[in-house]
Amino acid sequence: MKRVLMVVHSYYKEDTRVRREAQALIRAGYDVDVVCLNKGHEPQNEVFEEVSIYRCDVKRSESRGKLDYIWEYLSFFFGAFAKCSRLAFKHKYRVFEAHNMPNFLVFCGLIPRLRGARVLLDMHDSMPELYVNIFGIKSKWLKRFLFAEEWMSNKFAHASMTANLPIAKLLGDRNNCEFFVLHNTPDPKVLPQVESVELEQQYVRLFHHGNIHRRYGLERILPTLSLLNQGSNSSQFRLEVHGQGPWYAEVQQQATEQNVAQHCDFHGAFNPESIGPHLAQADIGLVLNHKDDLTDLLLPVKMLEYISFRIPVICPRTAAIEDYFDDECVFYFDNDDELEQLVRYIAAHPEEVSQKVEKAYQIYSDITWPREQERFVRFVEAL
Repeated sequence: MKRVLMVVHSYYKEDTRVRREAQALIRAGYDVDVVCLNKGHEPQNEVFEEVSIYRCDVKRSESRGKLDYIWEYLSFFFGAFAKCSRLAFKHKYRVFEAHNMPNFLVFCGLIPRLRGARVLLDMHDSMPELYVNIFGIKSKWLKRFLFAEEWMSNKFAHASMTANLPIAKLLGDRNNCEFFVLHNTPDPKVLPQVESVELEQQYVRLFHHGNIHRRYGLERILPTLSLLNQGSNSSQFRLEVHGQGPWYAEVQQQATEQNVAQHCDFHGAFNPESIGPHLAQADIGLVLNHKDDLTDLLLPVKMLEYISFRIPVICPRTAAIEDYFDDECVFYFDNDDELEQLVRYIAAHPEEVSQKVEKAYQIYSDITWPREQERFVRFVEAL
């Protein structure tokens, strides 16, 4: 029996990319084992959707300082290294796959590699750019350390992959290796299409879902929400937010301070399987990332999910998004002052908007998950 071992510093059931890959391999006839974090109340070992999960006694720290990250990463690395080594002596693995961050989780595959496994590194994000974004790192020595960690991790792996073409080019040039691209498109088995149900409320739903980090810029829509509902006793435009994260409470507080909380619905955390009916009711999908070296490389998962549901998208003009979708597909904004005009235009011109949405969907149809998973399985088979 073909067998794959994965390691990921996240909660497996909440990591949609890892779950999609594992399920693609299961469908292709592989046995899949995953080593991951434990929220603290989860069983150490569990079989979920035919995937064998082995959890380390490490969970995400509520404090997110530099030392917290370092301690959490190292604690997980040593725990995962031990579990992966024990599993490698118990089973013969064809492939060992490490999901960043951090990249050095790839070295948990030392024993599987020595026992014949091919090593694959899946770089969901670029670690140097992300850490500069989170911590404002300016030290050239620390940046060099992050680049060195990335380079050594890729050299240890037999193959590397990432999530879109622009980041693949950057990482490939930086590490002098080829990167396979596996797009973060939604799995229709997890996020099936749901027909919209006509509701009584007569307002335009502005929709945002996913992790709420400062870099994702959710607060940028709040002044626009005030302008859109100015002079109205009820909400003509409402913001619907699904998800949590370190910036969640701050956005709620800003909504209160700007007197727009009555126009907002904050639903908190959600399961990937549960978001479909809410997406089906959305009128406009919001991607509001602040533009910097990191977000310039992102092709947001939420954006692809909006397009899969044929929801018009408002988004910033970043390199990765423009590499896939031009002005005929999405509604770009270059500054926050343009948001009100774009929202009002989308609400008032359904036919023109529908044409744009269809063009975006045609491009998306080339990278749908059924196609991507076939490419991924062929790639793993060829390792």
